[in-house]
Amino acid sequence: MVKRSDSHRIIIFIVVYAYQCGRNTSSPRYRAVYTCVNSLLTAFGDSTVKQLVSCDIHQYLEKIRQEINFDHSKTLSLNQTVLRYLDMLKQCLVMECMGQELDTAKEWIEHVKQITEILRSKLKLTGFTYPREFSSFMSNPLEHLKKKLFNYAYDLVRGKLSLEEFQRRGAAAVRTSLRTNLRTAYQIWGLATIMLLLAERGYEVVYPEHRYLSFDRSGKQKLGIIPPNIVLFNIKRGF
Repeated sequence: MVKRSDSHRIIIFIVVYAYQCGRNTSSPRYRAVYTCVNSLLTAFGDSTVKQLVSCDIHQYLEKIRQEINFDHSKTLSLNQTVLRYLDMLKQCLVMECMGQELDTAKEWIEHVKQITEILRSKLKLTGFTYPREFSSFMSNPLEHLKKKLFNYAYDLVRGKLSLEEFQRRGAAAVRTSLRTNLRTAYQIWGLATIMLLLAERGYEVVYPEHRYLSFDRSGKQKLGIIPPNIVLFNIKRGF
C-alpha cells in the first residue's frame, strides 16, 4: 500500500512533469495541460513546488524578446505566447522571493476564514466586508502578488528596466504587499477572536443593525468620524 506521504510525492512528480511539458512546447494540447497544471501548482504548497520546478527568469526574458514586436506606431504588441511567458516570469520572481512565506499566508487565510465562519454562526451575522486589497489576496495570494509586478514587467519588456532593476523593485513590491496583507489577516483574526470570546459570554450585536460586519476601515476618516466595526451588548454587563 502506498503511504500518504509517498502518494503526495508521486502526485507532485506528475504535476511537475506535466508543467515542464506544458511550458516547453507551443502545442495547443500541452498549453491546455499547462493551464490545468498551473492551477494545481497553486493548490500545492508553493515552497515544495519551488524546490522541484526550476525558474529561469533569464530564459523567459529571452523568449519574450524573441516574440515581441512593435506595430507601425511603435506601440508594443504582445501576443498570447508573450503574455504566457510574462506571467511565468512574474510567477518565478514571486516564488523566488516569497515561496515559503506563501505557505504561511495560506495558513493565515484559512485561520481567518475559520474564525469568521464560527463568528458568523455565533453572532448570527449576515456577512462580512474585507478591505479590497485583502479580499483579492484571500482569493489567490500568488495571483495577487503577481499583479504587483504588472508595471515592472512591462517596463522590463520595453527596455525601461534592466533585469536586475526588475528583480530588485519587483521583490520589494511583492514583499511589501505580502507583509501588509499578513498584518491585515492577523488583525482581522485577532478582532474576530475577541468578538467570539465576548459572544460566548452572552454578548449580542446591536450595531450594525443589518448585522453585516465590515472589517474595512478605508475611507472612514473622510466622514470626520470613525464609526466602530461593531457594538456588542450584554443585558447584564452592558456594552
